[in-house]
Amino acid sequence: MGRLAGLIVVLLLGTGPAFADYCGEREASTIFSCAIEGSSRSVHVCRHEGDGIQYVYGRPGAEPELVLNRRPQELIYTPWNGVGRAIWASLGIPNGEYLYEVSFSYDKFDQVESGTLLVFRRTDIVATLTCRPGTLVHDLSDRADLFPN
Repeated sequence: MGRLAGLIVVLLLGTGPAFADYCGEREASTIFSCAIEGSSRSVHVCRHEGDGIQYVYGRPGAEPELVLNRRPQELIYTPWNGVGRAIWASLGIPNGEYLYEVSFSYDKFDQVESGTLLVFRRTDIVATLTCRPGTLVHDLSDRADLFPN
């Protein structure tokens, strides 16, 4: 009964593989994905071989609210600088005067991982969204090979 209840929770939250449908039919790998705390929405960033990345925001199982396709040269990748108690990295996806920045942080002392989606309009932060605990999936560490900036 415990496994069944866990499976039902995952299906109801719409995280993990169910949200991967936004990546489409082609071969893709997850760069960042999570369910947003206090919301029914999720964010998902995937990489398509040879085609760049796709950013998708919305309710799993519904039409996405925002889909952005970008080449690696258009992205703003900021790796951890090696300083501080947290290991982190961020990826910015531009869209006109907006920038959607997904990031993860791993606190080395507390051993806690967290994820965030920041929305900037020009230089102002217009939204700060936190990933729901237990839903964060990312592959942002040491990814300078994917993002040439």
